[in-house]
Amino acid sequence: MLPNFMCIGAQKSATTTILRILEAHPQVFMSEPMETRFFLDTTQLAAGIQKYEIEYFSGWSGQPAVGEKCPGYLYWPGVAERLYRDLGPDLKLIVTLRSPALRAFSQYRHNLARLQESRSFKEALETEANEIQQGTIIPRYGYIARGYYAQQLQRYFNLFDLKQLLIAKFERDIVRDLNGFTKKLYDFIGVDSFNPSPLKRDFSELEYLSFGLSLSNANSKENFVEINLRMPNSKSIPNWLKQLKRGKLSTNDPLVSRIYNPSAYLIQFARDFNSNKPKTHTLSREEELAINNCYFKEDIKLLQDMVPFEVNSWLAD
Repeated sequence: MLPNFMCIGAQKSATTTILRILEAHPQVFMSEPMETRFFLDTTQLAAGIQKYEIEYFSGWSGQPAVGEKCPGYLYWPGVAERLYRDLGPDLKLIVTLRSPALRAFSQYRHNLARLQESRSFKEALETEANEIQQGTIIPRYGYIARGYYAQQLQRYFNLFDLKQLLIAKFERDIVRDLNGFTKKLYDFIGVDSFNPSPLKRDFSELEYLSFGLSLSNANSKENFVEINLRMPNSKSIPNWLKQLKRGKLSTNDPLVSRIYNPSAYLIQFARDFNSNKPKTHTLSREEELAINNCYFKEDIKLLQDMVPFEVNSWLAD
């Protein structure tokens, strides 16, 4: 059974939250693993759509709604055409959009935690802006490029009927009205009304739930951002380091190999850490608006005419 719906992005805009909601419903089957990246991978594409079905959906047992979650599908050029060609015009598409500045900062924090970033957020944005001006189609990290939602949505609008898209606003639908959005989501993919049991509170887009906050008292955007962007929990690191010191971890482990053969980014990260170089843990409302106006203003203006909710609040209070 091939998918009849896709959650395509945007990255760091609650796609994992949506996955948990979908997985909870007995009439929904999600790909195994959750992100196949099939429509991004030329090697997999060459194997054919039947290989995709067998490889990732062999566990299907009659559920009417079948889907995949891959936030890269909104961003990467060519994916819309491949989805339309291989899965057809009736494919349903789920999209969540977040303030581009906050989305970019969340991605930046993620890269910091994975030791894949050592620059300041300001430097990372300025570097990418220069890359874009020089004609780089897809910059390495895409802090800015991934936030050009109007450009990305237009690729899908050019192919799919608008009724095939459910477009949600992160700040409104996920942060403030997750229950209402859950109902809307189930209706959209054509499954019965369902009240999922309390979701496991470990998905990154809603980390604030791990601190004992309910949706009802998370209405303050500033409060949500401050908690959501805290450094990751590191309680397990000491035990991991002990195992590393004793030689009990395989050198084939990706993280171990990075320590034995550190990249330039990891070396710089260590230097910055040892010199106590300050790193931004939160993004203020003023900084959010300034970044959106500097890098995303024109795209946000275009987006306003494309989506069923206001996005001007991303530019001004």
